[in-house]
Amino acid sequence: MIKDTFLTIESGATGELKILGSHFIGNAVPVSEKEDAEEFIHGIIKQYHDASHNPFAYKLINEQSEIIRTSDDREPSGTAGKPILSAIEKQNLYNVAVVITRYFGGKKLGKGRLMRAYRDCAEITLNNAKIIQKVLYKKVFLEFPYDKTGNIMKIITDFNGKINNHVYKDKYSLEAEIPINLVEEFKNKIFDIAGKSEILIKL
Repeated sequence: MIKDTFLTIESGATGELKILGSHFIGNAVPVSEKEDAEEFIHGIIKQYHDASHNPFAYKLINEQSEIIRTSDDREPSGTAGKPILSAIEKQNLYNVAVVITRYFGGKKLGKGRLMRAYRDCAEITLNNAKIIQKVLYKKVFLEFPYDKTGNIMKIITDFNGKINNHVYKDKYSLEAEIPINLVEEFKNKIFDIAGKSEILIKL
């Protein structure tokens, strides 16, 4: 079954947790691409360059493929990145990146308590965010004669599509994003205004 909507956070959120002297600081943001997530993570690492650890997790969805990455950032294997990811998945969120910064307080927590600390701080952080539902879009490439421009632009608008870029050459070429559950209907509507020989559609 095709997933056509997903849950994410509306904007950035923060959270804090203190346990046995260690200070955990959570930062979460919505992201749409892997590059966005990596840029956010690098920014947090730079901001908290004096911290003991900056483990993270992010989970992205794009046209039914998922990208997941976690890092323990020098904490014992499996004690940081995966617990952070579990907090993301507990709320069934996508397109979210979470970094939990830890300032070590001088007393070791033990593996179980450390895992819970990272998970709990991630949950606190995400609970401070507003959860929203978003539509999953699919990129569609179109090429068509100039005289079809007005009609095609109207169809894209009617289907709540977004135009990323367009090029004027021998024909009009553009890349649009259409709600993934409406792509087949969109294709049929486009072909209704001209024969398949006149319009090129690549998914």
